[in-house]
Amino acid sequence: MTSTPRLVERFDAILATLRVATRATRTTFRIDLPERGLHVNDVAGEALAPGAASLRGQTAIDQRAAGSISWLEANRRVLVQGDLTERVDPAPPPQLMAVFGVTAQVLAPVVRDGAMQGWVSVHHAGGRRPWTDDDVSAVDAAVRELHRALDEAGRPSRGRLAGQIALVTGGNTGIGRAVALAYAEEGADVAIGWIAREPDARSLVAEVEARGRTALAIRCDVTVETDVQTLVRDVVERFGRLDVLVNNAGIQQAQAITDTTLADWERMMAVHLRGAFLTSREAARVMIPRRSGRIIIVSSQLAYLGRPRYTAYSAAKGGLLTFTRALAQELAPHGILVNGIAPGLIDTGFDPLPDEAKRAHAASLPLKRLGAPDDLVGAFVFLASDESRYFCGQTLHPNGGEIMP
Repeated sequence: MTSTPRLVERFDAILATLRVATRATRTTFRIDLPERGLHVNDVAGEALAPGAASLRGQTAIDQRAAGSISWLEANRRVLVQGDLTERVDPAPPPQLMAVFGVTAQVLAPVVRDGAMQGWVSVHHAGGRRPWTDDDVSAVDAAVRELHRALDEAGRPSRGRLAGQIALVTGGNTGIGRAVALAYAEEGADVAIGWIAREPDARSLVAEVEARGRTALAIRCDVTVETDVQTLVRDVVERFGRLDVLVNNAGIQQAQAITDTTLADWERMMAVHLRGAFLTSREAARVMIPRRSGRIIIVSSQLAYLGRPRYTAYSAAKGGLLTFTRALAQELAPHGILVNGIAPGLIDTGFDPLPDEAKRAHAASLPLKRLGAPDDLVGAFVFLASDESRYFCGQTLHPNGGEIMP
């Protein structure tokens, strides 16, 4: 069963998505769940535009006495009110306009077991608002997500990673993002380390929370020792432990060996090898006392094949193969399983290969297509779960059949 604080976090995430979609000043969700201490006279979930006042704790406003709420109760459908600057019927609570400056709103009932248990409010401040069909569709979608959250909240925890704490470096885009979401779907709370594309990190947190799990995004350069130490410390402080580390952070650069500078080479080695060393070391320091943990290291098929203009990248990924095997032998006696994944060419949108080369590569594979991040997540879930309890120092190869070691 989902705890009430976690359920409220999920409400907030759903409402944040709704607020962005409708460009609203405020979105709120009220519901009567007395067994959880939630009542419609206070908001159970809320998202605010910058500078907007919160309705949390404003319990003196008698919500159910308002004409607009009586209308929802009677009609059980969305109520769109584009102008509250003058008298309107049905009328909202007068404090919304007088104190909080609401000038337009959309309301949607949340009906469960035949009764209206609550409603969603979308508030606009700043004059009339011509609400669109897209706005109403966004409200309907939010109501569906809230129903899903409420349905799942009463179920026992499920999933192969239920209750686990996972950290994914490079987790806000591409393969890392797909893994983080798959882990959340399987019941894990997820932290990600990111170095660039902050909006992607923020949106991933919202997506994880919308799945009913807790998420944490921390900026971290995996080549910097103090950054990595802070990353792992913050994860442990937030969640109490670390169960799964996915060393996914990486870079690619296609260049001839004659054009590769010493700085290029050292950067490639630092991100892949030093990054894996630092994150694995810090994770091991918190996993060893608990005699439990999983470390997953992302290599590449180029560790086996190489590729012209990818000499530095291939060398770095090859180093990770041996690193995985050695670390697996060292940590196994402490109850920590270390394994690797060496994907083939995965179409994440970040590979520097031109589209023509990608099409030619896909045609050469037995499966006749490139992989997508979602094609890999089963391997990551497997290695993080108890199903992999007899795997130690192994590397899995989701590559479409290009190599079959």
